[in-house]
Amino acid sequence: MSGIDTPELKQAFGIEARDVLRSCIINREASARCHKIDRYKRQVCVVFIDDQDINLRLVESGFAWHFKKYQGEQSKTDRESYSVAEDIAKLLGVGLWRDSDPIPPWEFRKL
Repeated sequence: MSGIDTPELKQAFGIEARDVLRSCIINREASARCHKIDRYKRQVCVVFIDDQDINLRLVESGFAWHFKKYQGEQSKTDRESYSVAEDIAKLLGVGLWRDSDPIPPWEFRKL
């Protein structure tokens, strides 16, 4: 999913992040705006349901980081929206931001 990184399943909040995503998409018709293929040959996309950006929704709910490493691939509007959403989620302490020092998935994968 473009612009975000979510906790790994074996990581704190990984199961919860998966469940939030499932609740957003289960039995719903989705569309995707894909802009590249990653090194694992997966399409990298923004997922939409009823014109709602599901990637952004995960950031807003506190179950995804705005993946700033790849923010240059985002439109200016998306980059700003995702960044603000992450700041608000942190401020409100929702989702993984309930943890005082959550480990980003890109660091968890290195462990």
